[in-house]
Amino acid sequence: MPGLLDLLDVVTTRYDPVDAEVTFSLPLDQPLEGAELRGRLHGPRCPYTETIEIAYPLKPIQGEAGLLRSRVVIPEASLWEPSTPFLYQGQVELWHGGRMLESVRVAHGLRQLILRKEKLLLNGRRFPLRGLKCAGLSTDEAHLWREASLNVLLVQARTDNALVWEEAERLGFFVLGELDGADDDVLWRVEAEHSRRTSCLGWLLPQHLTRHPQLWHNAMSLLHGQGRRHLIGVRVEEPPLGVLPGHVGFVACERRHLDALMDLQVPRVALLRRAGQSDDLMEQAGAQPPLGWFAQSLE
Repeated sequence: MPGLLDLLDVVTTRYDPVDAEVTFSLPLDQPLEGAELRGRLHGPRCPYTETIEIAYPLKPIQGEAGLLRSRVVIPEASLWEPSTPFLYQGQVELWHGGRMLESVRVAHGLRQLILRKEKLLLNGRRFPLRGLKCAGLSTDEAHLWREASLNVLLVQARTDNALVWEEAERLGFFVLGELDGADDDVLWRVEAEHSRRTSCLGWLLPQHLTRHPQLWHNAMSLLHGQGRRHLIGVRVEEPPLGVLPGHVGFVACERRHLDALMDLQVPRVALLRRAGQSDDLMEQAGAQPPLGWFAQSLE
């Protein structure tokens, strides 16, 4: 049975390197007078470097009707990125009437991802996508793929593979979830279970969905339903694409279609058969290089 804390939202609300702030918000259908969110975040933790962990307590802040809020302030916070996936982890508890009603484990990485014109910026620095299409992620695969300088995984988003996003968060990969956009229940559950992860880069939807305004609107309302704004991409099978609907941040296409999509007002991502085909991609792309690429294999 779902608990109240299943709706807990954890968001970095200030990225100041001197004092970062993480806010915890819990919507309540019925008011709980005097209820509080308590707990601590411990960190940072990273599998690739030694760290000194510090405990940061949650402190309640003024909420609004039907919303509990607390925050953690982290001085000199370590930011999350694929090379150093620093995470802050801990237990968040819901208290009311002098007793704990529920608790949940949380993990959160502090990172700021901004798409600006033809550039994707991660924590203020340009971040070219170097990706691989895959079904899952293991520790051994993470080691191999990090050696190959990969930083993002293209994964079919399903209701039963949230663990991929969780492991990617810990091991240092973004994940772009591929969806067909036709099943509202799948969209809702995937957004609820996958998009809370630091590793969630966004969603890739099929070209045909852009030709059906109502289906597109439904997909956007579900994928952006909790106010999270991840990247939305469209996979182009065959140009021309036509007028793009709202929320599209980039298009993904085979390398042979890159030039045909040059005049779009959004960046492009190349879909390659092999990672080795990326060697001269940026040089041949002219004045508007793509955001990066995804390969079907490393071979």
